[in-house]
Amino acid sequence: MKHSFSRIHASGNVLFIIMLGIGLFAALTVAVTQSGKNVGGAEKEKLTLMASEIIDYGSALKIATQKIMISNGCADTDLSYENTTVAGYEHSPVAQDKCKIFSPLGGKLSYKAPDTRWLDTTKSAQATYGHWAVTSANAVSGVGAGFGTTDHTLAYTKDLIAGLPWLRKDLCIVINEKLGITNPNGNPPQESTAFNLESKFIGVFTTGGRALEITGGHTDSKYAACIEGNTGDAGKVAGTYHFYQVLVAR
Repeated sequence: MKHSFSRIHASGNVLFIIMLGIGLFAALTVAVTQSGKNVGGAEKEKLTLMASEIIDYGSALKIATQKIMISNGCADTDLSYENTTVAGYEHSPVAQDKCKIFSPLGGKLSYKAPDTRWLDTTKSAQATYGHWAVTSANAVSGVGAGFGTTDHTLAYTKDLIAGLPWLRKDLCIVINEKLGITNPNGNPPQESTAFNLESKFIGVFTTGGRALEITGGHTDSKYAACIEGNTGDAGKVAGTYHFYQVLVAR
């Protein structure tokens, strides 16, 4: 009887140890899984915050532009984006202070250099890397009155846009999510041909330039979006990602 009790007691101890091990393994599995979710969630939160910064600054550029056109009586050809960080935006002829976006007498906006965390660092050798660009070299699909013509090389078809080239793909995707723009098959929509973010705006809407059209029409009539390059105008090939914000639709 005594031996039988001992065997039962020993068996109970073994069963308890087995159940305890199973419980600990289950708890560890849950902890590891939850940790992975937390890491993924934290990264998505960072991307969302970065996307908001880019969208907000693009919007600030647009608002400042519209403000000085309406309140200060500046025509689109009077606008100046001259700043102390990026050379080449000196307006011709010299712009009045009231028409300068980065003047306290004009748009009252400060030039904000892009955060390097936003960028694809493998493209750091590109001339426009690490800078906001302002250009009048593109006609944006579905935006403004000029896009109805079949000839997008005409000066009057061009829109004034701000661009931020060479972004990270994951950030580009989140920007579009926040803007309500479709990322087909989980990828940013792709430009159908090529677009120009290199020609700096100095008050002139010239002939030539590009039509900013997206395969599938995912950004038609959209004043802001993040897109994938295509044919390689100034290196903006497939696999590179770029944000644009329309400042003046023409």
